[in-house]
Amino acid sequence: MLFVSLSLLVGFYLFDSYWDLLPITGSIVGTLTVFLLTGIRMRIGFLIGACCWLANNIVIGSIGGVMLESILIFVNLSTIYRLHRQAKVAAFI
Repeated sequence: MLFVSLSLLVGFYLFDSYWDLLPITGSIVGTLTVFLLTGIRMRIGFLIGACCWLANNIVIGSIGGVMLESILIFVNLSTIYRLHRQAKVAAFI
């Protein structure tokens, strides 16, 4: 909760517009995901956080940030698919 609290405090101290909620949300979702979730749920949490950061990078016009988050989203989606497929095979056996 310390990291979530710090993200909220710093985020709202630097808050200028509603677009600033995107990185705050992405940071909080990522932090909670790392500490509270596992497996596919963890990957979905990372996906939600990455989507927040992708939207933020689009808004601020960061080409490198857009490319980075796009790759992270693709990797997360492929990992979710792979984990889901493994779970179905394990349930079948």
